[in-house]
Amino acid sequence: EEDPSVYSELISKGINFLSEWNGLVLTVIVVAVGSILLNRALIKRQEDMKRHRAKSTPNPPREKVADWTKKFEERNNTNPVHIESEIVDAATFVLDHHSSEADLKDAASIAFDLIEKKEIPTLGEVLMPKKDANKKNTVKTADIVPSKTIGKVTDSDESTDTDFDLDL
Repeated sequence: EEDPSVYSELISKGINFLSEWNGLVLTVIVVAVGSILLNRALIKRQEDMKRHRAKSTPNPPREKVADWTKKFEERNNTNPVHIESEIVDAATFVLDHHSSEADLKDAASIAFDLIEKKEIPTLGEVLMPKKDANKKNTVKTADIVPSKTIGKVTDSDESTDTDFDLDL
């Protein structure tokens, strides 16, 4: 009588386990492999984006200290032109420029032109309703007949609070 070896028992138990739990084992293996592959794909995409950014952005030339110190050492020896002006207060300045006779004459001529062209109707006059002399303008309270009611229209005089809520 031969006793089965430890290895053969281990193999037979492993085969039994896989036959009972094969769905779960395969799911775990697929998820693990998929996670590893997804991680590698994301890392590769990040590296590709870094390379693309490096290609698309121009690298400015390296500037040395001597380059930018030259800008401060170069002086413009031309003397600025100094313009002397009178000191005038603000009120005098405004009055001098806004009360000239030429401006007043121009403003008066524009106003007279507008007054003379009164026969041309403005947009507001065109859009406003016309007042007819034949039309009755006064409305008396006796002439008002309530035709609309609030809430549901029912034949009965009884109404509830919900009737009014429906119109809101």
